[in-house]
Amino acid sequence: MTEHIPARRSWIRRILPPRPFTFLILFYLLLMLLFSAMRLLFLLHTDTTSETLGVWTVGHAFLVGLRFDQVITLIIIAPALLILPWVSLTRRVTRYVTIAYLSLGISTALLLAF
Repeated sequence: MTEHIPARRSWIRRILPPRPFTFLILFYLLLMLLFSAMRLLFLLHTDTTSETLGVWTVGHAFLVGLRFDQVITLIIIAPALLILPWVSLTRRVTRYVTIAYLSLGISTALLLAF
């Protein structure tokens, strides 16, 4: 008889966190990118602000906004991140509830942004 030799995982798979955490990390990065893009569009829309203010002031405003966006994003993700170790996302119902919650969080954040 032949023995079953387990397949080795690639080195990338070994250093990455589990899939649900990877999903939340990508969700966090997507929200941060979305908020930064909206801030940049707002800055381009109001062109008088960049003329009257200096580059350092606008850069500082971007950093303060980035910090604010990070807090809002983590408030949205925190419940899912806290429940994730005890709930398995392999079940369809929990996966749908998690996605629905995060979608509601994004919708609320976008509504507040506009």
